Amino acid sequence: MDWKHLLAYITGTVDQELLLRNEYLVTENRMLRNQIKGRIRLSDGERKALADIGQKLGRQALKEVATIVKPDTILGWHRKLVAQKFDLPIKDFFEHAVYLPGRKNPV
Repeated sequence: MDWKHLLAYITGTVDQELLLRNEYLVTENRMLRNQIKGRIRLSDGERKALADIGQKLGRQALKEVATIVKPDTILGWHRKLVAQKFDLPIKDFFEHAVYLPGRKNPV
């Protein structure tokens, strides 16, 4: 057996195990979700974690796995996080990005 066939075999085995683990976790998650009545309150950190992973997964994959919130909500959280990251007042922007004569350059 040459190295290409061996690598393909090992990769296929690992991929199959990851798919099975994912299927198990999705099934377990749905069972637990069915036992919870009402809304689930998430902290800011939990929303951020879901938003980061959800953005990497994409809308289509989220439609298949997301159970506690809608995919559009998760992606909306991510858009808000990105907007907050770059939301800097103009005054602060110029103080940090532009050298002002007579003052020490903060950089």
